[in-house]
Amino acid sequence: MIREFEQKDKPDIQRLFAILTGTMMSEPDLDNRLDFIGNSPIDSLYVYDFNNKVVGLLGFRIRENIEENSRYGEVSAIVVDPDYQKQGIGKQLMDFAEQLSESFNCKGTWLVSGFGREENAHPFYKSLGYISTGYRFVSLKYKL
Repeated sequence: MIREFEQKDKPDIQRLFAILTGTMMSEPDLDNRLDFIGNSPIDSLYVYDFNNKVVGLLGFRIRENIEENSRYGEVSAIVVDPDYQKQGIGKQLMDFAEQLSESFNCKGTWLVSGFGREENAHPFYKSLGYISTGYRFVSLKYKL
């Protein structure tokens, strides 16, 4: 079952973000991120609850494009516990993201996937019909 995150999910969310990023997030940092999401008009966080255990996570946001006056849904984060991969959970989360995009009158859904994910994540996205359209360039000059 896919549902919005609840405060009781924090340990599982922390664990899933560690799987995604390779780094365990501190509790204060997790609290700050969850507060940010909770107060954002464009960001939301969903979990995949399997028998009262959170085994998947989906971050979703709405992106507005001024260059063509349109919206896209963005999958800002997606991760499935390795013990539950290859069972259709990731596909269900991506299908859910596409349904969200449609409900917000978006033109489509997109995501950014980094280097090092070519063996698992990229073939998965391609199997769902996603195509690579370019690179993302980031300036690291400014640190908050």
